[in-house]
Amino acid sequence: MTAFDLSQLNTRVACEEGADLEVLHPVTKEKLGCVIRLIGADADSYRDAMNRRVDARVAALQRGKTATAEDNEREQIALLVAATRNWTGIVENGEALKFSEAEAKRIYTQYPWLAEQVNAFITDRANFLRA
Repeated sequence: MTAFDLSQLNTRVACEEGADLEVLHPVTKEKLGCVIRLIGADADSYRDAMNRRVDARVAALQRGKTATAEDNEREQIALLVAATRNWTGIVENGEALKFSEAEAKRIYTQYPWLAEQVNAFITDRANFLRA
């Protein structure tokens, strides 16, 4: 029996390389012609962003500030933005949207169904590993 080489499943490297999410209609599941380039939740850069947010939360708690539901939502959106590298085919009100972190934050806030798809994608390791 041959031993399995764990490096074949190095999710940290694979997630850092990124993968493309084909955005689906939230009801019909049809492809919408939009593609978002994302890194996965195991990527070092994503984990660094998450750790910075946790550290900030701990520091705020130590100062006596409690987190609100709005704080949680803002932090989740910020993590989705940190995972987003680029996109193509995203149009709003007839105009193509150019990628920027500010624009990613805005559309993930404005369109919760899109934020849900991005979150599901980045946390599914199968999207970043080859079979």
